[in-house]
Amino acid sequence: KDRGMSLQGVPMQADGMDIDAVEKLLEKHSGKIKMVYTVPVHHNPTGCTMSDAKRQRLVALARKHNFVIVADEAYQLLNFEPVNVKPMFYYDDPADPKVLSIGTFSKLIG
Repeated sequence: KDRGMSLQGVPMQADGMDIDAVEKLLEKHSGKIKMVYTVPVHHNPTGCTMSDAKRQRLVALARKHNFVIVADEAYQLLNFEPVNVKPMFYYDDPADPKVLSIGTFSKLIG
């Protein structure tokens, strides 16, 4: 807030963040949203994992509206059952990257 930033939230659905709500915010605040932060695997506190369709759509929105996705994928490797989703950066274009995939070893062993 000290730097003039305003945080916006979107609802969660069974298969991840509500991408329609993200798109509405992008249209409402045209050109002002520079980053979207998400925990696409085992989201805390919901525990849900974002579907591949939503991952693809979010990356497409990042291209269209020119923002960066910070994908906190610390739990990508921590699964108690098979998870058939790819990391968010899988859908990114290396020539014009929009996804910053972050993780941490300490969360996995903590």
